[in-house]
Amino acid sequence: MIDCRDRLISLVRVPAISRTEDAYLHGRPFGLKRYIEQDAPEAAIAASSAGTSPGIGASGSLNALTVLHGKRILEFYPKSRLDGLVRREEVVGLKIVESYEHREDRLIYRSIAVDSSEDSVGQNELLCISVCASVVIMCL
Repeated sequence: MIDCRDRLISLVRVPAISRTEDAYLHGRPFGLKRYIEQDAPEAAIAASSAGTSPGIGASGSLNALTVLHGKRILEFYPKSRLDGLVRREEVVGLKIVESYEHREDRLIYRSIAVDSSEDSVGQNELLCISVCASVVIMCL
């Protein structure tokens, strides 16, 4: 699979736990090194008992309930992105954490919590409720 234009070097699918893992060679657009996606364990169990794929209902339509709280991780090659992003981890519908290296503003991570309750906003809307960032200040 080395001759792929998308620079894919490994593709692992584990349907029993709804996990997908892709690895890429250096030189891929946006510097993507590895992509991991895993649906929530409850979603995988419910989908297997219903005879459908996680995230897709029996009618073939996207089912948001089975995708919610799945996990997505993107890892990037160091210094391949101008913004310094090296890792982005997302728990769908709950939280996003981004890790950075070699930034001029010394930002090392950013964490975003999401509130999807109907009390805070209208139905099916997501609201960012907190953003945390960490900056390392080095005295020379």
